[in-house]
Amino acid sequence: MILFTIFFLLLFHYVVFIGNIIRGLKIVTAGGGRKFDNDYYVTIIIPFRNEAEVLLNNYKAIKSLSYPPEKLEVIYIDDNSTDGSYDLLCGSISGGNIKVLKSSSGKMNAGKKKLIEQAVEKAEGDLIFLTDADCLPPQGWLITMLKYFNENTAMVSGMVSFAESRNFWEKFASLEFAGLMLCGAGLIGVNNPKLCSSANLAFRKEVFQKIGGYSGNNNLASGDDEFLMQKIASSKKYEIDFCFDKNAMVITEPNKGLKNFIEQRSRWASKGFYYDDKLFVLNLLLIFLFYFSLPLQLLLGLLDQIFWGVFLISILMKTLIEYGVLKFGKGILFESKTLNILPVAGLIQIPYIIAASIKGTFGGFTWKGRYVKR
Repeated sequence: MILFTIFFLLLFHYVVFIGNIIRGLKIVTAGGGRKFDNDYYVTIIIPFRNEAEVLLNNYKAIKSLSYPPEKLEVIYIDDNSTDGSYDLLCGSISGGNIKVLKSSSGKMNAGKKKLIEQAVEKAEGDLIFLTDADCLPPQGWLITMLKYFNENTAMVSGMVSFAESRNFWEKFASLEFAGLMLCGAGLIGVNNPKLCSSANLAFRKEVFQKIGGYSGNNNLASGDDEFLMQKIASSKKYEIDFCFDKNAMVITEPNKGLKNFIEQRSRWASKGFYYDDKLFVLNLLLIFLFYFSLPLQLLLGLLDQIFWGVFLISILMKTLIEYGVLKFGKGILFESKTLNILPVAGLIQIPYIIAASIKGTFGGFTWKGRYVKR
């Protein structure tokens, strides 16, 4: 009875937590941006490290953006690349509003946060837009995101999607990544902003400086986006919005292979216990325990088959509530037919979430050719 109670309480918490995200998604998808205001001087910051294969594709997309050139500044900043990325980009640039900087620290473990802080210090824009060197922002990116800024808006988070899926693995990765995007959107919708992606993020330079940038978590390899969002939200002085508009959706490539996928998710998991909001940390812990309980239920079923019934109920509820989230991204964040693999993807998700959470929290991970030990 104790085990039954624990398992069903974990399931109940998961359903309530995801149900709250669904409520938030209804809010952000029902809303809309305001009239486009091009009075802002905008700076786009793009950190990069060893991105020679994709950097010029990003550069072409940035050059194609629909925004007055006299009100736009682009800063690429190199994190000690060893593949010739810096020279490749410098040799390709045309236009006085695009700059290429190098990490001022000169250290191989400078980290993305230090790069962004350095670039923000040099930026002339009122609003800072962040994206990654392996991303392709659409032509209307800036114009669409700017519609979501009013006088009191400090940050706007946007959508990121993987390129068209070609096989089962890419469909799985696309669906899983869409789930993360939608969870971030839903939490913003219920005024509890916690998750976002620096591949598509915009904020006021003045607010960034007022709250001290990334001070307090510069020692962590991940979280340049989420820690900043949570820091702004905790001040209670500003609004944070989500741009649920395909015209502002940034496209990137899925991870190449299972190993890179696990390493990236381990990096993301590594910051969970460092969030200031301990209630949210508790929620994350309970979600991890829910996932951990699922294979445990299968093992206990070898002793008493009734636990297999508990497992089936948990999987069914998990699939239904996750469908409630993912249906908001159908045809936008992923192809509609990709949702058909949800039952199988939901099962595959269980072991990787357990493994990545443990690895990121207690072990280490490799990122951009560097091994980071927790």
